[in-house]
Amino acid sequence: MARALHDMGGVERFYGPIERETDEPVFHERWEARTFGLAMAAGGILGANFDAMRDAIERLDPDVYLRNYYVRWLRACERQLEGQGFLAPGEVDARLSGKDATGTKTRRAPALQKAVMTRLTRKAMAPMPKWLLHMYPRVQGFTRKARREPAFQQGDSVRAVAERPSGHTRIPGYLCGRRGRVTRAHGPMVFPDVHALGKDEDPQHLYTVAFDGREVWGPGSEQGVALYVDLFEPYIEAA
Repeated sequence: MARALHDMGGVERFYGPIERETDEPVFHERWEARTFGLAMAAGGILGANFDAMRDAIERLDPDVYLRNYYVRWLRACERQLEGQGFLAPGEVDARLSGKDATGTKTRRAPALQKAVMTRLTRKAMAPMPKWLLHMYPRVQGFTRKARREPAFQQGDSVRAVAERPSGHTRIPGYLCGRRGRVTRAHGPMVFPDVHALGKDEDPQHLYTVAFDGREVWGPGSEQGVALYVDLFEPYIEAA
């Protein structure tokens, strides 16, 4: 089964200890902070589709993807702006080298939209008031109304699908074909696999599924370990 580059779980060449920094800063360099701000501002122009952003990141070349976290953000953001016609192909590289872009833009962000997003981005850099913190999950959340009844309930035995779906997906490759048990049903949420394509949100029921460590990693793994993973209904089937 082919794995996407970002699907690193259980891949031997990515094993290793997690290093922790003492007094780790939010951003290590100023350009990382600027990239974060640019991505937030561009998100308003692009429709703030985080699944599409993740999909753009996952399709980066390995030498870009493995270089730096914010390098991924910057290149994926540029790719999205090119894809929607706000940037001409190669325009950023041309401007950096002091040349004029040879490509053609097909769209421009409305001036009012850019002004509003600039103000919102500046506000986002400051601490949010408590009332906004309470409202934010309702406005920007991913919970949706049910279109159908859930196929599974708490306690049901399930198996993750044998083949990892193509394109953007939120199921880890190492879980494919593994058996687990539903421990919680969260209700319908925006389905990332479809949302990343810029299509309908296609809400699907989301479940927390518990997997025994030995089921996932084999009999030689540590005993007494359970892995809890949130999986959408299309990712699982009755076991």
